[in-house]
Amino acid sequence: MRSCSNQWAGLLCLFSIAFILTCIIPATGFACPYSIRDAGFVELEPARYGLYCLVRDDTPDKDEVATTFEEVAHAVLLDSNIWPEVVNVDQQGSHPVNQHVNFWNINAFPTVIMVAEGCRSLALPAFSSDEPLRGQAWSVLENAVTSPKRDELMQHVAKAWCTVLLVEGEDAAENQRAREAVAQAGESIAGAITPMGRVIQEGPQMVVVSPESSAQENVLLWSLGLDKSDGARAAVLYGRGRQMGPVLEGDDLTKDFLLDIFYAVGLDCGCETDPRLLAGRVIPLRWGTDIQTEVAANLGFDPESPMVKTEISRLWPGGASYVQEPLAYSEGVFEYGEEEPADTTVESAEEVVREPSVASASTLGERAGKSVLFIGGALVLVILVGSGLVMLSRAR
Repeated sequence: MRSCSNQWAGLLCLFSIAFILTCIIPATGFACPYSIRDAGFVELEPARYGLYCLVRDDTPDKDEVATTFEEVAHAVLLDSNIWPEVVNVDQQGSHPVNQHVNFWNINAFPTVIMVAEGCRSLALPAFSSDEPLRGQAWSVLENAVTSPKRDELMQHVAKAWCTVLLVEGEDAAENQRAREAVAQAGESIAGAITPMGRVIQEGPQMVVVSPESSAQENVLLWSLGLDKSDGARAAVLYGRGRQMGPVLEGDDLTKDFLLDIFYAVGLDCGCETDPRLLAGRVIPLRWGTDIQTEVAANLGFDPESPMVKTEISRLWPGGASYVQEPLAYSEGVFEYGEEEPADTTVESAEEVVREPSVASASTLGERAGKSVLFIGGALVLVILVGSGLVMLSRAR
């Protein structure tokens, strides 16, 4: 009876120790190892845009149109976030795209409509019978997925902290002020330390869309809601072309407001961070294996890894879903004010002791490893203490 009591006492002590260790292990040991910027490269819902080729029963060569569109789409839209589909509006009257046909008052077929999540749509040029069908299909599909400024954005996406897409207006003075605000904000945050202890190696890059080049960027501007004003506007993009924060324009397009958004990109992707930060619009783009390899090398992990996707989806249930409007200042996610300007939220890079060239990758590994070390250490301690108690009870 005495031996049995000793064993129960040992087990009770063992569970007590395990509970105490669980409570005293620092919370940072279990923190998410990914920043919001990291999570921006993890695509959980790749098909965010629908590209519909519309025909009717009386459309000339409608079968050839459908076949050609599907063949070209398979080649052009591979590795993109656009889903192509041929719709016969006469035979598929209940298809959701029909509401956009009525909205745009489309009467010429075949034609193409691009639809974003949130039911925003853009009518693209109709096919002409005077030009080769395959060439027209190729031109329309390429325009949907790529453009000169999107190509420029892709050049910076792997290394730059984020990218500012600045759409200039007709006022030259306003355009110059906007350029200066973006440049000053970028210089202020380059080399700073994020809340997760990482050094921002390459600051935000600026991509400028002039009034003269805006026609070539109609799909890009529409996707971000930047086609609705004549003044200078700016949108901050990170990860796979995802928007952070609202479109800035007028009095809001300032260094301080930009810095607040830059700072938010480096926040911990944890349960205490507002999941709406990952719910910004995503531009239509093509994401190939070359850029994926470069991104993985710079991040120190593969965003396409099933394990990474599972972890991000667990931390952000529904957080990466599209929202119809980007976050506004009034929603409490971005707190701006003159008393606490954004440039007070970053530290000087001179205070960093670690080697800058390895800071980003090593920090991710360290944070991921801490969880394993803490949990492993706790288990070892529990096993050792438990074994000692068992041996002690047997000795008695």
